[in-house]
Amino acid sequence: MGRILERGAELRAVGRAARDAFAGEGCVLLISGEAGIGKSSIVAATRAQLPPRSRLLVGHCDDLATARPLGPLHDIAPTAGEPLRHALADNDDREALLTELREELVGHPGTVLVVEDVHWADHATLDVLRYLIGRIGELPAVLMLTYRDDEIDADHRLRQLLGAAARSGRTHRLPLAPLSPAAVTELCRAAGVDELGVHATTAGNPYYVAEVLATGSGGVLPQTVVDAVLARVRQLDPAVRAAVEQLSVLPTPAERWLADLLLSQGLSTINAAEERGLLRVTGQAVTFRHERHDGPWPTGWPVVAGCSWRHRCWPLCSTATTSTRPGWRITPRWPVTPPR
Repeated sequence: MGRILERGAELRAVGRAARDAFAGEGCVLLISGEAGIGKSSIVAATRAQLPPRSRLLVGHCDDLATARPLGPLHDIAPTAGEPLRHALADNDDREALLTELREELVGHPGTVLVVEDVHWADHATLDVLRYLIGRIGELPAVLMLTYRDDEIDADHRLRQLLGAAARSGRTHRLPLAPLSPAAVTELCRAAGVDELGVHATTAGNPYYVAEVLATGSGGVLPQTVVDAVLARVRQLDPAVRAAVEQLSVLPTPAERWLADLLLSQGLSTINAAEERGLLRVTGQAVTFRHERHDGPWPTGWPVVAGCSWRHRCWPLCSTATTSTRPGWRITPRWPVTPPR
C-alpha cells in the first residue's frame, strides 16, 4: 500500500473505536468523501490499528444495474461462523439472519465490520445496517460505513440510515478532506515529478494525484482521471450536464457575469455539479475543480467536440463583451475560429 498522508487523525479514531469495542462499547464510524478521496485506503490501513484478537470483516456494495441483495454479508460469510452462513443461505428467514449476525458480533469482541460504498446499498442491506445501528451500544463491535457524500441528495435512501446513526449517540463522522498543497508537493518530490500545477489540477484528490504521479505527467491529467471525471459528469441530470458542458467552453475561471449570461436558467442549474465536486462557484467566478491544461478534453465531452463555441457561445459572448466589457477579450481554452 502506498503512503497515506494527512489521515493520521482518522486512523487514530479508528484505533480508539476498536479498543473501545473490545471493551464492550460499540460505535458507528461514518467515513465520507468524494470518489478517490481515500476511503478504501483508510479501510486497508485499519488492520494495523486493531488491538490483538480483534478482527476486520469487509463487505462491499456494488454499482450494479440490479443490486446484489445483502451483498456485503455474502462477502464476509467465508470468514464468519457457520450459523450466519446458514442464515444467509435461507433467504426467507430474516429474523434468523439478524439474530445470527448479532451473535456473530457478540461472540467475537473487537470486530470491525466494514461496509464499503453504502450509497449503493440495496434495501435489504440498509435494513440490516439499521438493525445493527439501533443496537450498536450493546455490541462489542465497530460498524464502519464508507460512502460518497457528494452522490446522495436529500431524497437518497441512505439519508434514513444516516439519520438513525445520528440518533444513536454512538456515531463518529470522519469526513475526508483533499490533500493539502504541502502533502501533494511531498508526494511529487518523492516520485521525482515536478509538482508545478499538480495540486491545482487534481484539487488534492489522492487518487488523481497518484495517477498523475504514476504517469509522470506533472500538471496534466492522465486519461484515467479524465475518464473518471467524465463518468461523474454523465451521472448528472441531462439539464445539469448540458449546463456543465456549456461552461466547459469558457475560459477559466469564468467570471460570474459571463456564466450567468451563458446559462439561460441561471447558476441554480449547476447546483448539483457543485455539490458533486465538479465545479467551484464563488461570488466572482465559476471554475472546474479538475482543469486540464494540455489542450482539449477528449471527444467524450460532446459540446467541446461539437464546436458549440462557434455556433452558440461565440456570438453571444462577443456581443456581450463588446457592449458591456470594452477591451475585454474572450480567449477560449482551445483553438477556435469565430463564425464568418
